Amino acid sequence: MGGQDNIKTSAATAPSRSAIELEPTTIFAMTMVAAAALYFFRLGVASLGASEAYSAWAAAMPSALSIIRIPILLDPGKQVSYYILLHYFTGIFGLSETSLRMLSAISAVATLAILFVLARAMFTDSIAASACVLWAFNPVIMILSRRARMYPMLAAIALTHFMLLWQVRKRPGWPRAIACGIFGALTIYT
Repeated sequence: MGGQDNIKTSAATAPSRSAIELEPTTIFAMTMVAAAALYFFRLGVASLGASEAYSAWAAAMPSALSIIRIPILLDPGKQVSYYILLHYFTGIFGLSETSLRMLSAISAVATLAILFVLARAMFTDSIAASACVLWAFNPVIMILSRRARMYPMLAAIALTHFMLLWQVRKRPGWPRAIACGIFGALTIYT
């Protein structure tokens, strides 16, 4: 009987490890790699949808001024920052389905990094890693990151704006306030 008591005592004092414990930065890095793989995997296989065709048409305009004129004449209220950036991006990489969608995938991956930095500043590393996992594998984000639309870029700019607002709140100063205003304006015109 003394042997059984000894076994019970040693089992009670030994730490229980039911799952592998990883550092939050490791979880974040693994999330970034997995999300990037999902966002970029076979990016150009499907043909463009109707809304993506509008993005391709705007990006194919001869100049940024031509892109600015589109909402004035045809679609009042349409934001133009994304289309201007897409115009220059496709000027370098071409107008294929892959290159048109690549800007959204890059923006979606950048959003994860911005979210991690913001959540670390506001909360803890564990909360930041958890937020990135939830954001990265959200079905809506996974769909939008693979389309030639402005939404992932808008999320990246809006999170950057919020991060700058947080920094201005913590340490007020003119440079941070000016940067915050610039990203606020970009949020409006994306």
